[in-house]
Amino acid sequence: MSPLRRPLSVLVLPLLLLGCPSVRQDDDDVADDDAGDDDTAAVEGIFRIGLVESGDFAYAYVSNPVIPSPWWIPELDIGDCVFHRAVLGLCDPPCTPPEVCDAHGECVSYPEPISAGDIAVEGLAVDLVLEVGGPYLYYTAVFDPEPADGALFAEGDAIEATAPGDALPTFAVQTQGVAPMETGLPCPLEYEGGQPLTVSWTPAPQGDRVHLELRSGNHGSQFAAVVCETADDGELVVDAEIVDAYLAEWRPVELWQLTRYHEGTVVAGETLVQLWAVTSASCMW
Repeated sequence: MSPLRRPLSVLVLPLLLLGCPSVRQDDDDVADDDAGDDDTAAVEGIFRIGLVESGDFAYAYVSNPVIPSPWWIPELDIGDCVFHRAVLGLCDPPCTPPEVCDAHGECVSYPEPISAGDIAVEGLAVDLVLEVGGPYLYYTAVFDPEPADGALFAEGDAIEATAPGDALPTFAVQTQGVAPMETGLPCPLEYEGGQPLTVSWTPAPQGDRVHLELRSGNHGSQFAAVVCETADDGELVVDAEIVDAYLAEWRPVELWQLTRYHEGTVVAGETLVQLWAVTSASCMW
């Protein structure tokens, strides 16, 4: 694919690890994973449930709603990777909350948080309920017992999250456990200008997806980033032109994260609900 410039709306795809899920809205507002593509056009927000293993640490979260960074602009799209330049937009007059100023200097608004009630997750190595509360409808993960060894699932485990419904209609969404992410990447990564960067890992047999991010620490969304989405085949090549663009940016703290995930999706009302089972390896501090 040749380099191109894209509008800010395209940020949702690489930053959220989204492919093109197929979904169907059932008559009673309980959606399932069998799909046609027609209803995706009516989706107005994304509600994500994440189940994450990272080494000896495990956690769960709800992004309610999922929103992109308002300061990243995709500039180069080559192969499986996109280079995002960080631009701090200045809005005059200033935006009135809850609107925020995006990289184009425009005031934009995002969907408000929405409650689906407490969410029960079955099929994990431990019991999990995601409890919602507070004025911002923040979800808290309650494990029983705590996953002290960092294990939530095994590859291929059937996992289901169900919600009784509230402003967000009742739903049931399924995914599968994924294998641990194993890679010999150094920390930090070693790469040079004018050369492609090859990233390798041990592939898993069930055909999951893999996501790579190169970015800076110190509140990294205000710095440039490389975001890649690829098949779980054990190797990803970041084009030399994207490497050069990234090297030209100021990067105070070099970070990388390599993630394997399996995604299930449903549509509830006008919201796309995602359930991710995730394993990751990273160079972060």
